[in-house]
Amino acid sequence: MNWGRVTHNCAGRMGELAFWLQKIQGGWRVGWVYLATDETPNPADAAVSWQRFAMPGAELRLSPAMPDSPVVLRPALPLTVFPGHVEKVYVSVPVTLRIEGGDPPPCTLRELPTRRLSLSWFGNNTKEGRLCLSLKTRARDVCPTAEDPGAAHRVICPLEVENASRETRAFERFCLHTPRMGIYMDGRGLLWGNRCRVTYRGTGAREEAFLDSGAPVESNPFERVATPREEDTGGGLPGILSFLS
Repeated sequence: MNWGRVTHNCAGRMGELAFWLQKIQGGWRVGWVYLATDETPNPADAAVSWQRFAMPGAELRLSPAMPDSPVVLRPALPLTVFPGHVEKVYVSVPVTLRIEGGDPPPCTLRELPTRRLSLSWFGNNTKEGRLCLSLKTRARDVCPTAEDPGAAHRVICPLEVENASRETRAFERFCLHTPRMGIYMDGRGLLWGNRCRVTYRGTGAREEAFLDSGAPVESNPFERVATPREEDTGGGLPGILSFLS
């Protein structure tokens, strides 16, 4: 994906998302549709949504963004961590395409997720928790590469889980607080989110979870290409793990 300025008509495909940017007199037209991987995009299809923007400025800007809600990640296999062990895995979330335009400073015209995710409640009950997006993940223990399928439209997030208790624990879900994450691009074009560190201290104790403030070490050298949606309050992240009983 070529992020940055757009000065003429273009089309693109990222995951499930196909999009078109068309320059018209006095502005731009933006079209988009979600398709299965084996379908061919067609801008004349009735399923394509279009929006017209009457606006100053002769160019648009394409940039990556994190999902606007936390993402609940469900590993394909539950992850069991033994006492005293720190396990590092790599999870990834579909990037959101942000389209900006207008005279400086530009404004956001549309945000288009590259994959539509279902909603899921994450919390102890209906009063404590938050509505999140849901995604199944491989939770790989090997660092992804630029050759991996779909690497260009995903954000890789390192996750470290420390079991500081005396009991073996199986984790069923992880809540990744993507609105608090920035995005960093390395020299290969891979996108990275902040590293998340979680410590589990035993039954009845609330886990401790924090986001690193900068780019993960795997992304060096890097360029920050998106700032967090939400300001970091400096405290720990609210509930990030759920457990298998």
